[in-house]
Amino acid sequence: MIESHYSNLFLQNVKKHPNKNAQICVGRPYSYAELKSLFDEFAKQFISAGWAGRRVAIYAASDPASVTAALAALHSGCTLVTIHHSYPLENLRQKLNRTDCTLLLADRSIEGVDLCLDGFCRLPGIDGDAQQIKLTTDEVGNAAHRVPNTACIFFTSGSTNEPKGVCVSDGNMVAAFEAVTQYMGNTERDVVLHYTALGLDYGFHNSMFSLLFGGTNVVGGVAPTDPNDILATIERHQVTGLQALPLQLFCLSQTTEFRSFDTRSLRYISSTGQALPINHIRNIRQNLPETSLFSMYGMTECKRILFLPPDQIDERPLSVGKPIPGVTTVLVHRTGPDITRAAKDEVAELAVVSEQVMQRYWQDETATEQVIRRNGLGHDKLFLTGDLFRQDAEGYLYHVSRVDDHFPRNTFMVNPREVEAAISHLPDVLECRVGPIPNEREGNVPCAYIVPHKNAEWTRLEEEVLAHCRHALDPHMVPSRVMMTDSLPRSVSGKLKTPEIEGVSS
Repeated sequence: MIESHYSNLFLQNVKKHPNKNAQICVGRPYSYAELKSLFDEFAKQFISAGWAGRRVAIYAASDPASVTAALAALHSGCTLVTIHHSYPLENLRQKLNRTDCTLLLADRSIEGVDLCLDGFCRLPGIDGDAQQIKLTTDEVGNAAHRVPNTACIFFTSGSTNEPKGVCVSDGNMVAAFEAVTQYMGNTERDVVLHYTALGLDYGFHNSMFSLLFGGTNVVGGVAPTDPNDILATIERHQVTGLQALPLQLFCLSQTTEFRSFDTRSLRYISSTGQALPINHIRNIRQNLPETSLFSMYGMTECKRILFLPPDQIDERPLSVGKPIPGVTTVLVHRTGPDITRAAKDEVAELAVVSEQVMQRYWQDETATEQVIRRNGLGHDKLFLTGDLFRQDAEGYLYHVSRVDDHFPRNTFMVNPREVEAAISHLPDVLECRVGPIPNEREGNVPCAYIVPHKNAEWTRLEEEVLAHCRHALDPHMVPSRVMMTDSLPRSVSGKLKTPEIEGVSS
């Protein structure tokens, strides 16, 4: 059996403080000893039924059963495949087939889709007991070996293209845990709240890290639409850390009632997934001045890459900082197989060297070879992120765009992220997304989709946006159209997506 150092960290904390609250889910606390009981039952079933070495998928929200089942699968030598619990069944079927999974753990009944499984386990939910895994074949004992060095397969969010299966080792996961908790300063005294899903890597680690450093994990469940719900949860459980997606920070920016809640326990808020809008930063800093705000950058292929120290957030609100411990970065240009270092003042692609970098993409060697270069610039393994950055004189990095984000307008290239950054400075703009719309004369022109402040007058704000862009941007970057909307579409990971033009009212 392959030893899992990741799950062993959890078991060490069970021994240290078995009666301590490990997880609070739907308001109910679960001790480390209670989670260990579930863990033992799942591990016994995985081993006795011969699932070690096979690929096991989990399709469930974060709760005691799903978290302990995932840890037990890793501990038993399985390769764990995480699938977002909001995906429809057809999407589930496709991902199971892509990864050749033969056992599915789910927190709901699966009906109406032929999943071609050897086994299915209905997870018990909040109040149930772990059930025996029911197999549909007696030949499970002939287990295949675990995919070499792959403990988990996480799917990318697919915000820019078809989701890829990211294969990570136990060592990758431990390296991510050690690096992130080091710069966040996590201790067993921390009580960490999150509203993220187990089926994505960010949510998976948010569900696990507290258990690995001996803290308490508060599962917020479905992301609230009322900001007071977040503040009330922080007060009720004396939360010390909020692991937030931009969606939760957007929600918090909708309230002026911070003083109605006791948030003195809140040591930090951290966010990753997309750059923090500057108006969200201002709002949080104004209303929670004693709370540290971490702005960060990472990818599924390399859990966490950059972070901005909280003492720099006011001076450099648009930066995502410097490399986290254990990560080395370099700005590069690539032309086919050739990679060269960029000059200090150039916008270029971020490349990463780290023990966190994935092993490969699942069954996609071509895509793997495009982003992982062996012996690149003298490094054994150089990962190319596909993101363009610039660097200031002090070494702080600023995300510019994806390599493939730019689009042509006549003979000029438009960077939609630069247009968004300019518009986001306006106080009446809560969120902004810029994308191309076809134009017979110019090929494409930029359209700005804006979520305004609730008190903003839409016609006046449209005029203000255009005037500001004409002053701040080159002429080809100025939007030809501004469209107001109550909300912007998001991926399952909470990242903003560009709306379909037919779906936005103006």
